[in-house]
Amino acid sequence: MMLLRTTLQFQPRHSSTRILSTTRFTHSISPKSNQKPIQITSPIFYVNAVPHIGHLYSAVLADTLKRWYEFKGHKAIYSTGTDEHGLKVGAYSRGSKEGKQDPKLFCDGISEKFKELFDAANVGYTRFIRTTDPDHYVPWKRFGCVVNIEQVTDPKTNASIHVSKETGKVVEWTVEENYKFRLGSVRAQLVEWLEANPDAILPKAQYMNVLTMLKQPASETDGLSDISVSRPRSRLQWGIPVPGETHTWSQEKSAWPAQWHIVGKDIIKFHAIYWPAFLIAAGLPLPKQIVSHAHWLQGKTKMSKSLGNVTDPHELMKVFGVDPVRYFLMRDGGIEHDAEFSSEIVSKRYRELANQLGNLALRCSGVKVNSQQCVPVAPGVEGFGDSEKELVGLLTGIRDEVTLRMENAQYSRGLESVIAVVSEANRYWDHQKPWILADKASEGDLQAKEQLQTALYVCFETIRITGLLLQPVMPEKMGKLLDWLGVSTAERGWNQTVFRNSHTSGTALSKLEALFPSLRKSN
Repeated sequence: MMLLRTTLQFQPRHSSTRILSTTRFTHSISPKSNQKPIQITSPIFYVNAVPHIGHLYSAVLADTLKRWYEFKGHKAIYSTGTDEHGLKVGAYSRGSKEGKQDPKLFCDGISEKFKELFDAANVGYTRFIRTTDPDHYVPWKRFGCVVNIEQVTDPKTNASIHVSKETGKVVEWTVEENYKFRLGSVRAQLVEWLEANPDAILPKAQYMNVLTMLKQPASETDGLSDISVSRPRSRLQWGIPVPGETHTWSQEKSAWPAQWHIVGKDIIKFHAIYWPAFLIAAGLPLPKQIVSHAHWLQGKTKMSKSLGNVTDPHELMKVFGVDPVRYFLMRDGGIEHDAEFSSEIVSKRYRELANQLGNLALRCSGVKVNSQQCVPVAPGVEGFGDSEKELVGLLTGIRDEVTLRMENAQYSRGLESVIAVVSEANRYWDHQKPWILADKASEGDLQAKEQLQTALYVCFETIRITGLLLQPVMPEKMGKLLDWLGVSTAERGWNQTVFRNSHTSGTALSKLEALFPSLRKSN
């Protein structure tokens, strides 16, 4: 690690939230092998306040990717947790509602809130890391951060002041001795890495942003010169000790590289420049891909704990349920562009699920059209005609379409494609009019009977295939749906997501409860 001692650095009076990610697994990663796990990481979240919907989005996104690779037959691991060191933790612990608290007790309370939220949202993390864990205190492999500043005129006093570019809040000039990382010594290697891997950062706009920053001449205020990685013990008692009576406000990360490293766009510099630079200096491999997702807005303003315009995710899940909220986050969460949050949009997505997938399942289970109350037998190849051509074509290609989207950080488009297939199945159902075919079949019309069985089969296949593909996003709801279809756990993988690959024909159907009941009834 390339470090030097000494610094003159701006310090914020109220700096913005720092989020760094970390892992502690030592597996070799290969997306092509079922024997080696694929590693997913998200930020470890700073414990300055309880979590909001933005934190949940990062975690659900990472969890969905973990479940996606498990769906494909890989072993996958996901690490998240809480960052519990730094000046702000000490300040918040002294100013907590409970009065002055020991920093560790303060961190215990906030960290538990994150765990409670992630557990409630069915986020299947492999390891929840806390930087106060005993095994986290490993000397010297420490990584830090810096604040970008600019000089402005105070509108009230007309005095010249310095503020943080990110938050607009006033910063103070501090002179102190500490350790700094020589970022400039690895800038060329960072540029080489990015130019050799044009998909290393998604979306493309963030890749170009990072590459442009690295190619510009470094200055003392752009955060791309030498960066501080410690604080004096006299000013920060809550941290990890390093020689010279200083404390770091940073984390050790091991078990690299991650296949996917999920971060918010406001911390892209830390995770796509500083962190890879530390890895290069330590002789460790770089992350394979970094996804920098956008912000959630409420009233066209970024959700922020400091602004107080945040939504309690627990309350949201109480109203809509866990899986519909997960679906909303993945369907509407922004990657390249910020996304607007409102309960009306969540309601819209809930209705989308109810009116499309939920409705199709209820239609197929009706006693009049499905008098045998079972999964229909597949018709012969000649049983599919022009009426089925559009839907069968969509079912044949949907697995590859969703795979392309999921593995290129186009999650919303992937879910949109799934819903488009279900929508086409409902349109096909309306066109075929199975209730009329059922009447004719009961009167001995063999052609109508065959047409009815074909319509039922194609729609049941739609439910099975889309239910399989939606498992990573809505594991509980889709588990119930697949149970109803009689799909065994061994038949719920990516390889089975193929049209005419169902092994449940003739399976008796149990009573199907509405997957997405009326919100009035569910409240």
